[in-house]
Amino acid sequence: MSKSNEKILLPFAAFSQETKDFDNNTEKATVFCISELNRAKGGGFLRKQEAEKIVFISKVYYPFWLVSLNEASLLLDGLNIASHTITHRVLPDLKGFKEKLKDLPSSRQIQANFLSNNQNYFQGSDEEQKIVIDGLIKDQEFTTEFLKYVNEGIKTNSPINDAVLISPALDKDGITRMLRNLEKKRQELLEELSDMMGIIKLLNSKNQESQASLIKEIQVIEKEYNTKIEKVKATVETKIAKINKAFEKEETEISKKFEQQIKDIEKEIVKCEKTTEQIDSEIEKTEAEIRTAAINKDDVAEQKWKDKRNELKDNKPEYTLRIKELQKEILNIEEARKSILFKLNQDKETKIKEESKDLVELEAAREAASKICRNEMAKIEEMTSNIIEKIDKLEKRREGVMLEFDELGLKQIKETVALVFMPFYLSCYQSKSKKRYSYVSPSIVSYGGLGVRLKSLGKTKITQLCQPRNRKISILLNSLMSLLDENIVFNHEISEACLKANLLHNKKDQEAIVNGLNRLKEQQWLSSSEFETFSQALSQYS
Repeated sequence: MSKSNEKILLPFAAFSQETKDFDNNTEKATVFCISELNRAKGGGFLRKQEAEKIVFISKVYYPFWLVSLNEASLLLDGLNIASHTITHRVLPDLKGFKEKLKDLPSSRQIQANFLSNNQNYFQGSDEEQKIVIDGLIKDQEFTTEFLKYVNEGIKTNSPINDAVLISPALDKDGITRMLRNLEKKRQELLEELSDMMGIIKLLNSKNQESQASLIKEIQVIEKEYNTKIEKVKATVETKIAKINKAFEKEETEISKKFEQQIKDIEKEIVKCEKTTEQIDSEIEKTEAEIRTAAINKDDVAEQKWKDKRNELKDNKPEYTLRIKELQKEILNIEEARKSILFKLNQDKETKIKEESKDLVELEAAREAASKICRNEMAKIEEMTSNIIEKIDKLEKRREGVMLEFDELGLKQIKETVALVFMPFYLSCYQSKSKKRYSYVSPSIVSYGGLGVRLKSLGKTKITQLCQPRNRKISILLNSLMSLLDENIVFNHEISEACLKANLLHNKKDQEAIVNGLNRLKEQQWLSSSEFETFSQALSQYS
């Protein structure tokens, strides 16, 4: 089923220890025994089942392509049962955006409008594009093991006459085209990454140009206004100095006037305080006279001094009250002074404000003009950052897709394009019109010593001789069995080829199986009764 080109043929059996006992005859005999054991023998208690017969047992070679892409080895399932799909979002027109951005005039207003109109240009599309790599086996663990398996193979140009070579779905030219397409797509993704980085660089450059232009404009504005402000400021300061001088003079006069009033009142307070002190002194003297008169038992004198003392005491509150009234007058004068000076200061500030009006207006105009530029700087910065942030997200997604490309295979080179055939044995069983298929996958042969061969666990020991070398190969062959059931044309082609390579109908192969059975008996993998059973079963196909 395959053209006679250079190919790598893998061995069916690998050995877990050094041995030469498992030759081609033993291999065929072992496969026959396993196939015979898997055949339904009929019987049944409730419903009689018809026994199956073996239609064929054929050695079949499953095709794989081993190819290199960017210093990595990729393993392709030759029948495309396996495949891998890389899904990525469709990007907007990067080159078109880049060219428009590059060709923008130096006008900040045009750049700001461009940024504003393209805030959502890199928002991301829901549209997806799929890169389907037919046949790619992405499982790196499987690929690693398979590449070790390939090291056991041999290259040959010779045709295979005693087995079935399944033709791969793609020939070498098709594989080469596929690799070129993959490389082309990878280059496109790399160019997209490069374009995105270029756009980010260009956006930053344009933003820096705009910021520098606006900073320069602010400097021009401030210089222009500062010249006008300095001229007006000199005149205003002279006028303010005159206003301050005039108000200082008036403030001094008002303060002196109030201070004089307070001094006059304070003098009167001092007089009242001295009078009260004199009264207190006289009261003390009268108290002394009263005590003297009492000692002398001079009632008339005692009463006279008592009347004098009472008179003095009656006069004292008048002066104490007057002091409080005068102190209150001082407080009122202080409040009046503060009120007048406050109003005077307000009048001064009003005049200063009026005289400074032109200066304030110039400073406000300078600040407003500068603020417009600063706001524009912030807006351009924000719009640029928003676009860059969206591009960064797209860039990270693209890097993820590139990582998928880089992880399609293993980082080692085996062959540029090599066709590898993996052997397995396919058996077809038939009962009436119903056919069934089973397989024996590439195996690890382990003799395990005589003790293992003599153990009896209710199983035929021959089934312990060959163990599948890789569980994932079995999964792939299970998919092949499903394909045989589903695809009538493929089933017919395989069946026709397997009938021609049938081990049971080829005299040379039958002799090989007989020799192999004898060898298995000698090695105690078959008991005498099992040997007779399998020999009898084989004779039915002679």
